[in-house]
Amino acid sequence: QGNLRRQYQPNEEQSHFLASIGFAFLEDDIIALGAFERESKRAAALKDVSGNPEREAIGVFYLRLKADGSMLSQFYRFNQIPNIDKVLAREDLLRLRQLQSRGKAVEQTEISFQFLKPEILNHTGQLIFAAEAFQPQYRIESRIDYDFYGRPIPYTYTIFEGYNFFNTLIVSFDKTGDINWVNGFRMEDLLTFQLENHVRISKSGNELLTALFHKGSLQSKLFHADGRAASELEKLKVDMKFPNDRLLDEHFGRIYPWYDSYYLLAGNQKISNNRLRIENPRSAFFLQKIVFE
Repeated sequence: QGNLRRQYQPNEEQSHFLASIGFAFLEDDIIALGAFERESKRAAALKDVSGNPEREAIGVFYLRLKADGSMLSQFYRFNQIPNIDKVLAREDLLRLRQLQSRGKAVEQTEISFQFLKPEILNHTGQLIFAAEAFQPQYRIESRIDYDFYGRPIPYTYTIFEGYNFFNTLIVSFDKTGDINWVNGFRMEDLLTFQLENHVRISKSGNELLTALFHKGSLQSKLFHADGRAASELEKLKVDMKFPNDRLLDEHFGRIYPWYDSYYLLAGNQKISNNRLRIENPRSAFFLQKIVFE
């Protein structure tokens, strides 16, 4: 009926600002897992995601809202998390290693990411936080125009190519908010103009399955309950309807958990087939059932 049952009010002054958040339930308590931004005097907004460094998250948090009205919170900056280099972008990892070689403390080096809304999963007594990291990608182009007298005038400009999703940060928390382990699911050649989640995490027995479907290719990886990789990154081309079908373009290709080990693939594809006399190329909305064994 919309009646207020609980209300939580932090006593301390706010020193962390929200970047993204997800919720789960544990026993009678509410669990909030998310990422926080750089400390600032302004309120954090959940819109206008851009390439501005001030919009980047610098850490993750665990917040447990207990049934008795009390709260438990833990905050972790990325440069304090062990093995964070597994999910660093190549240029960030290079910069971090350069600082190490110069004798500077890594803990003093700020590491930041841009994240979408995280997925939260209660798995084998752990709370799994998974968030896709991305960065805007640009290219530089130059051209030369000529004025009235034939003198060359050079122009240089940048062109936005899309959002490059490069990795999924996976962090396991225990019931008190301590970090059990951290790992990552690397994404390759995923450049898109849509800011949407692509990776799905789900239970596969006692293991954690991460999966991604993009441009006709299914990528997946299994993790043990302790965070160790249970398999290598597997890539599989998904069969199309006809043997000579060739994928030209794809939009909104996604994987969705269904039940048990079954999943659904869906999206819109533009397909070419030289053996077909009509409807070549053709556009198709597809829905396909798959199973992980």
